[in-house]
Amino acid sequence: MKALIFNGAFEGQTNLDQAGDLLVEEFKRLKWEPVLVRLRDMNIRECVGCFNCWVKTPGLCSTADDAKELNRHLSQSDLFALITPIRFGGYGSILKKAMERTVLPNLLPFMEFHHGETHHPTRNGKGIKLLGIGGLRAADPLSEQIFEEILRRNTLNLHGPIHRSTVLYEDLTVQQLKARIRDLVVRAGVN
Repeated sequence: MKALIFNGAFEGQTNLDQAGDLLVEEFKRLKWEPVLVRLRDMNIRECVGCFNCWVKTPGLCSTADDAKELNRHLSQSDLFALITPIRFGGYGSILKKAMERTVLPNLLPFMEFHHGETHHPTRNGKGIKLLGIGGLRAADPLSEQIFEEILRRNTLNLHGPIHRSTVLYEDLTVQQLKARIRDLVVRAGVN
């Protein structure tokens, strides 16, 4: 089983970087093949909305940068984990940019009914489990609720069977981070 982990943390967000490393350890312990991508270290340009990934080069973005490798990893993964600072309830800009460049090429340009709504089918014909790890300075129930809803909606778009999330605060100890990560993986049914 393969897990793709996008770490959208900015430089200096130590708890989110630690969460990514702990998630890799947990997946390895469970005999999964994790791929951790620190997005801030990659050359990923913005999506220009050309839709070439749908009509001219199916499944491949025509922009030449590191997103092509990420698309390949996503298409081969059974689980997709997103690590991000939470901004107004949503994803941070680094993760949002990477999501725009990787999710669209992995969907088909057609529509179908999925859970009573219209969605694009996945290019590989399978859904993907989605995990979300958000970072906040302190508890913010409204931002946490919005983060959970965005993750739920992304799971529908990716035809995933489940999504699970956790929110990390800056004052958590390493032991508390480990406990939160392990709990997240258990709740996701990863074994």
